[in-house]
Amino acid sequence: MTDDPDYTAESHTLAIPSEKMRISRLHKKGELIPVLTVIDGPRIGSNYRFTKSETEIAIGRVNCEFVINDETVSRRHAQVTYVNAGGIQKVVILDLDSTNGTFVNGQQIKRAELKDGARIQVGNVLLRYELLDPIDAKYITDISRMIKASEADPLTGLYTRKYMDDEVAKVISYLQKRGQPLCLLMVDLDHFKSINDRFGHPVGDEVLRRLGKVVRDKVRGHDIPIRYGGEEIAVFLPGCDLPAARTIAERLRMGVELAQFDDVEPQLAVTVSIGLTCIQAGDTVSTLISRADEALYDAKRDGRNCLRERE
Repeated sequence: MTDDPDYTAESHTLAIPSEKMRISRLHKKGELIPVLTVIDGPRIGSNYRFTKSETEIAIGRVNCEFVINDETVSRRHAQVTYVNAGGIQKVVILDLDSTNGTFVNGQQIKRAELKDGARIQVGNVLLRYELLDPIDAKYITDISRMIKASEADPLTGLYTRKYMDDEVAKVISYLQKRGQPLCLLMVDLDHFKSINDRFGHPVGDEVLRRLGKVVRDKVRGHDIPIRYGGEEIAVFLPGCDLPAARTIAERLRMGVELAQFDDVEPQLAVTVSIGLTCIQAGDTVSTLISRADEALYDAKRDGRNCLRERE
């Protein structure tokens, strides 16, 4: 998966045979959709819907299908699996040796079968597992989309500064406590003022809209891309060391350089400069951004359309 936390899982469904008569009757009318929904914790109402091809998903802070940004949730906290044992189909949850444990209906578990309506606690976050008919599933998906829309910049589709202020400090604190890496990319459109001056602000807005799409396509699903201000984008890379961050940064830089903009204005070419830094002991969001900005200025001074680093 590209991990799109938004993680593109919202639009998918999976048919699960009945566990009881109510489910059996619903199943005859249409596919039942297994859904995990946050009912207490960060981003209440956000949910994950299985795809038809999925047999298992992981729940955790990073590198998981269902990403939950809460410091009480382990990196890979639990796994939900759809199994067929002797012709009996069921969904089970397995704790992945998490720090704070996994609970189902108030009981700590290592492995347990999930029934419709089960409450799952991972760290301090409470989820509900449900088998829903398509109408109910669409309803909770619409709510989830409204939540995400309130966190997204309407032009670029990236997260807002408010989301950064509310959530990123928690991610940094969590990773620092566990000695895990995090890197930051500061991305800036080259010569953006001249694009606005030459072609007008509607063209500038379209360039920003397409830049947002390139960023979303090139980063991982659990990364945190923020429209930091104007044409500047901050991309936080949880669990990412320096070599991996360089790879992502270069993929992003090349993605912008190769993107099509000449249909907006003939011969319009767009590039970005990128500053990179990685977390150090005692870092905060502000110190990370300050250091990444210094690296970004280095990239600007060195001719733009390049990557520079600061330790």
